Amino acid sequence: TGEPVPTISWYFNGAPVDVTNTTKYTISSMSLNTTTINNTIRIMSVGSCDAGTYTCNATNVISSDTSSGVLTVNVAPNISTPMEGEEFNITEGTEGSIRCTATGHPVPTVV
Repeated sequence: TGEPVPTISWYFNGAPVDVTNTTKYTISSMSLNTTTINNTIRIMSVGSCDAGTYTCNATNVISSDTSSGVLTVNVAPNISTPMEGEEFNITEGTEGSIRCTATGHPVPTVV
C-alpha cells in the first residue's frame, strides 16, 4: 500500500527480472483501491534454473520497500548413467562394482 500507489519491480537473485521476456514471465497487476496494488509474477514452465530468491520492490516518491522469498524447484529423479543393454562381467572372487548415478531435487535415493 502507499500514496501514491507504488510501482512494483521484480528481481531474481538480485538482478532485475526481464519482464519483456513474455515467453518466460508474465506480470499481472491489479489496483485494489487508491493505495493498494496487487502484483504477481508468473513463471512459465518452471525449471531448476528458476530456483533462487525472488524479490518484490515497491517504490513511490516517498520511499520503497522490499520483500523476498526463496523458490525451490523439485525435480523428478533422472538416472544419468543408464545401464540398459550393458553387460557386467566380474570374475568370481574379485571385487566389482556397478554404478548408478541419479540426479534430482531433493536428491534421490538409489536402492
